[in-house]
Amino acid sequence: MKKKVYSKENFHTTHSDGRYDRTLGFLYEQFRRMSGARLPSLAGKPDCDPNSYPLRNRQAWWYVKAGMIALAVENPATGINSEPDIAYGEVQLRCLSLLLQLGRTYHGFITEQRLMLLDFLKQYPLVDPERLACSGLSLGCGGTLYTAVLSDDVKAVVYNDFVCRNVARLLLSTTEISTNPVMACSFIPGANEWFDIQPDLMAALAPRPLLLAEGGSWKNCIEKVVHAYRMLGKKNNLSVKYYPKFSDPASRKFEDIDLLTCEGLTPQEFLERSNVDASQHSFHPELAIPWLTRLFLGTEYNDSPLLAEIRRAKEEKERFFNADDEEIFPGRKS
Repeated sequence: MKKKVYSKENFHTTHSDGRYDRTLGFLYEQFRRMSGARLPSLAGKPDCDPNSYPLRNRQAWWYVKAGMIALAVENPATGINSEPDIAYGEVQLRCLSLLLQLGRTYHGFITEQRLMLLDFLKQYPLVDPERLACSGLSLGCGGTLYTAVLSDDVKAVVYNDFVCRNVARLLLSTTEISTNPVMACSFIPGANEWFDIQPDLMAALAPRPLLLAEGGSWKNCIEKVVHAYRMLGKKNNLSVKYYPKFSDPASRKFEDIDLLTCEGLTPQEFLERSNVDASQHSFHPELAIPWLTRLFLGTEYNDSPLLAEIRRAKEEKERFFNADDEEIFPGRKS
């Protein structure tokens, strides 16, 4: 990194009193810290902007309760790294804009952070460097994939999102980019000419163990990943799970359709054809913990009290999805 580019002076604004622009100052802090901030909720601590239903998505918290060492990383301009009283996603879009002006991308930046954290973990005395896994959820899945592809130190990947062709989602929806900062932050100029972010990077992980916790599109997506593992004779290293709504193959009605050939889909139609049940989009400790335990310890996970706690958290997710904003974020301004 060229420190002269990311020095504090380069983030000054023209305010007469010498104040920093809110977003520029925030971005400087992200470059300065580089290690990424921890989201309190991920680690099981109270959040400064509390969510009434925080249990399900506490990845690090669940892993630690299962006896693993976990390092929680928050994405830039997201969660606790966002700013109060600013509409959801607006800080992300500002951060993305500034990164692009600096010749960088959002995923490139968070991947650099995670590679640094991997170097730290390998030297940490309580960590077994031969049993390092990356676990991502939603927006965090992009950085997880790039990190794992670029570093053989990652021995396994837990992917808590559905698999789709990002280029199809970008091209087909007339509203997705303008209303969805996650999709905007996933954008890497020119990348679509070379690879599909999700299926191609997942295929590149073969033969390393990979858990796809939320299924997704089959044609030219999961199909491609399965083929890569079969070709290397390591099909058992790939575990594909679907949302309960689509667990029966008969319920997946669009398996033979490449969504890139469709036109005029609304975001909801795209999700339906990708076998997505949005109410269940979350971290899945009930899948991740037993899978990693079998992989790294060679035993079945049998902590009945913790598994019961996980089941209760799944019910909490249902309440979260059906609640209104005031119930989820008490006192937050819309």
